[in-house]
Amino acid sequence: MSVLKPRDLGKYVKSKKNPLVITGALCDEVDFPEAKRKLLDFAVDMSKKLKDRPIAACANTVVGLKQKGVTNTKKMWVGEIVEYTRDPWMEPMIKDRPDVLVFLGYTPRSMGWLCSMARDIDTVALGYQAVEQATHSLPDTVSFTDYRKNLEEFVKAL
Repeated sequence: MSVLKPRDLGKYVKSKKNPLVITGALCDEVDFPEAKRKLLDFAVDMSKKLKDRPIAACANTVVGLKQKGVTNTKKMWVGEIVEYTRDPWMEPMIKDRPDVLVFLGYTPRSMGWLCSMARDIDTVALGYQAVEQATHSLPDTVSFTDYRKNLEEFVKAL
């Protein structure tokens, strides 16, 4: 696991040919009131910056993503996506196997489990704490304000 500065992590994801952003329930629950944004807004920004790469919308995030204009999204189960990395890729949402899974909207513990179950694929954990099981992770933060700033810097680098 490597903890990268948000800008470097954004450049890393941008360099990938087929990233898959996976959104979890916290995307609908985490608010950044000082910025008048939700965590889900960062997923929307990622979709735009990554030239409308697909977003695998877990929990009920597909509703908010579509309301915010993301069209290349599909409701999926995060367990299925991780399982697909163990066998030949079969998911029609994204024709070719992704080269990196980008997790947003999960607790650090959940991201750790998901990253440890994925096989033969890079993983990126975009959380407020570093995730040891991820290939790359954002650094620990001491506040949600710092977490928001890390996400803003990450998205800007995409």
